[in-house]
Amino acid sequence: AVEETFKSEYDNETDFYESIDLEILEVIKGRETRKIIRIFASDGADCRSGVRNFETGKTYLFTPTLSKYSLTDMPNEKETDFFLWSCSETSIEYRADNNKVYGLIKGKS
Repeated sequence: AVEETFKSEYDNETDFYESIDLEILEVIKGRETRKIIRIFASDGADCRSGVRNFETGKTYLFTPTLSKYSLTDMPNEKETDFFLWSCSETSIEYRADNNKVYGLIKGKS
């Protein structure tokens, strides 16, 4: 569905400039009032992570960056959208069945 939607709405190949919409369940740090946010990706050449490996129905912890701080602009991307850096861990899966996360997010704290 993602690929077909992408082909019908955008002129670029489906390998680049993908995005996903995410529902925010809880903000742990920072401020975000929207319930749904969009995260843009690319092929990684511009230090952005891809979004193809995230699965519908799973819960993840993200450390997204506002697109206004990006090194590049993607087609149809707004400054209020987000992206994930590819040069560090910016997402991990949360498993509600055992209340654990799998992965490592590095940072100051």
